Amino acid sequence: MGIRLVDLFYSIQGEGRYAGKPAFFIRFPECNLFCGLEKPLKPGNYDQEYINNLKSVNAGWVCDTMAQWLSNGFEIDINDIVDYISRLSSGSYNIVFTGGEPLINRSNILKIIDAVNSKNLKPYIYEIETNGTMEPIEDDSISYNISLKLSGSGMKRSKRINSNIIRKFLLLKNTWWKFVISNRNDAMEAIEIMDEYGIKRDSVYFMPAAFSRDELVKNSVEVIEMCKEFGVNYSPRLQIFIYDKYVGV
Repeated sequence: MGIRLVDLFYSIQGEGRYAGKPAFFIRFPECNLFCGLEKPLKPGNYDQEYINNLKSVNAGWVCDTMAQWLSNGFEIDINDIVDYISRLSSGSYNIVFTGGEPLINRSNILKIIDAVNSKNLKPYIYEIETNGTMEPIEDDSISYNISLKLSGSGMKRSKRINSNIIRKFLLLKNTWWKFVISNRNDAMEAIEIMDEYGIKRDSVYFMPAAFSRDELVKNSVEVIEMCKEFGVNYSPRLQIFIYDKYVGV
């Protein structure tokens, strides 16, 4: 059973509730949002710096994995994915489905979960990193990392906020919410969304907008102060702090 991926690697989770946890990342192609850009790009092999230079005047940041999920990627058999996990796993780890928007590939996510479970590999939990605009898979073994997009993404609200889908996520057992924060206006907009939908602050993480280690260090202090002010959690970006601009590590 061959499926198309753009990356497969073993690292640690860099963000949110499970930051620091060993994790297998399975990155799918495609996304329904093009955060930071004025116009969508066709799939192809791009340099991330080139994409960054296309940033819309209405956006505060550009998706830092766009070059990856736009790429042609590779085809891999599900059994090879399971074999990769079984050879490297030791002790407690998560399996993280990411993108792009991984829920575009929900049928393949379910196939991988079934294959992993059939081998009795028992990850601590499955994570799906989603923008919160697509129908969730209802399964208590899945933790949802929901990164709702703010106006700083440059995307229209009608594209980035789906009220019906948000309410469905709120009914699930394992959900946490993440907002990328560039400035105080972002924080205030996030608070408005939280209040509008009744999202509890102890399940929310503010994360600094950053593409490099220098930007992360520069922006973190202000975001931490806003976390203290509004009573939400701070999310690091360990992958940027440790590896800087490198991805897939």
